[in-house]
Amino acid sequence: MYGIINTSIEELVIEKFGAPTWEEILIKSGIKKQIFLSSEAYDDAITYQLASSTADVVGVSIGDVLLEFGKWWILHTCQKRYGSMLKTGGGDLAEFLIGLPSFHSRVQLMYPKLSPPEFKVEKLKDQYFKVHYYSKRPALQEFMRGLLLGLATYFKVNATVQLLQSREQGFEYEIFEISWN
Repeated sequence: MYGIINTSIEELVIEKFGAPTWEEILIKSGIKKQIFLSSEAYDDAITYQLASSTADVVGVSIGDVLLEFGKWWILHTCQKRYGSMLKTGGGDLAEFLIGLPSFHSRVQLMYPKLSPPEFKVEKLKDQYFKVHYYSKRPALQEFMRGLLLGLATYFKVNATVQLLQSREQGFEYEIFEISWN
């Protein structure tokens, strides 16, 4: 994953728990303190280790860490660094979801080594969608759920996001249901 992911995890932890907690997470993870370069690719194992150590240090599940990180990514990192991309992604949540399958194509222009997930989006009703999530990376469904909830907050709607199927259940990909009123 790119360094911006690890930097964003660091920013989340420092904002919510303070710099000493981040230092403790680095010690627990065995990762040396460093500046992650946003546009440099790092081993995925580093990101997974940071997330796992964060869960251990702050006393929550890894799923909770990934969920909160997904929200943080949209509401802080994306708005700060990629605000124009968010704005051009759609004028509301429905438009953004419909355009989601092509969103990472634009992101890949900035990060050519990106190995992005793929999406298939089904509009079932005006405010009711299914999002099929295909990723080479395992165990990120709670991160994806957090991203969807973060998008809902960004577009100022109160959404519910449910995981309908996952690879952990033996399926080949995840399906999320997102609805709002």
